[in-house]
Amino acid sequence: MHARSELPVVGMVGGGPVARMTHQAAITLGQSLRVLASPGDGVALATPHVRLGDVTDLAALRRFAADCDVLVVVDERVSPDHLAALRSSGATVAPSAEALLRTQDLTATCRAWALPRGGPVPQRRVVALVARSPFGQVAAYPLVETTWRDGHPVEVLAPARQLDAERAVEAQRQALDFAVRLGVVGLLLVEFVETPGGLEASELSLRGHDAGHWTWEGARTPHLEQYLRAVLDYPLGQTRLTAPAIATVAVLAGAADEKGLDERLHHLYAHDPGVRVHLYGERPSPGNRIGHVTVLGEDADDVRSRAGWAAGWLQGRRDDEAADRRGDGQ
Repeated sequence: MHARSELPVVGMVGGGPVARMTHQAAITLGQSLRVLASPGDGVALATPHVRLGDVTDLAALRRFAADCDVLVVVDERVSPDHLAALRSSGATVAPSAEALLRTQDLTATCRAWALPRGGPVPQRRVVALVARSPFGQVAAYPLVETTWRDGHPVEVLAPARQLDAERAVEAQRQALDFAVRLGVVGLLLVEFVETPGGLEASELSLRGHDAGHWTWEGARTPHLEQYLRAVLDYPLGQTRLTAPAIATVAVLAGAADEKGLDERLHHLYAHDPGVRVHLYGERPSPGNRIGHVTVLGEDADDVRSRAGWAAGWLQGRRDDEAADRRGDGQ
């Protein structure tokens, strides 16, 4: 427990945008989030409680865990063997080694059945995001649709459009069932692809995910706050949408131009004050993911268009180019 706040200390293994935004969620809950991250990680711009170290080194993990009540692992390089060793030494760790291994096995099985043999991977996918606490409480967010590029979601629309209600309920039920069967503590993201027979699970992930960033403004409880609630065994928060339509689009760094990022932010906020911008503190190298934008509204096409324009503008496109890109998810 933290000596001053008398609240648990959460340690996060792994940096990047997820750690940076989890720190924001921790502030809301009054928590002290400590992070084990690599040198140069952008999370150090958001919190002073960063320890530099190798997340693949068991000795470094043990030293870090000694100062934490709960350890949350978001870096995929941490092996199940290290998770098991930490738990054997008395640390409370999420996810557990057993849950991680079962998830990897189940993902391999799902991929074999759901993804087309020899054909392209579908770019439009449907995502279910659920949370589960040690007590066994579960909560599910509304299904969203995602557009992917280079292994990352570049656009998320909530709720998923043109999706049969019965199929949506079944997908949520399946995601919750996975969470219970796998013994998940924290978050579980289940990605589905659309097939003629319905929605087929194709990917599972046990950590905060880019596809959940829409929840910061779009859901009653942001998914990373829900993550902390779950691992601390707090009652889970509400997952209802805050607006009928939400669009989140990734911001990738573009080529350097005469306008710097700060000037573009000024222009963006003046052009559309309703756009919410999240920047990650990453180096703006061309193609590097440096943030995301979210727009809420009444109409799906409208919020998608506005979010697409905002992301394009921040990526360095000219005003006319950004306007031409509205609604294409880029």
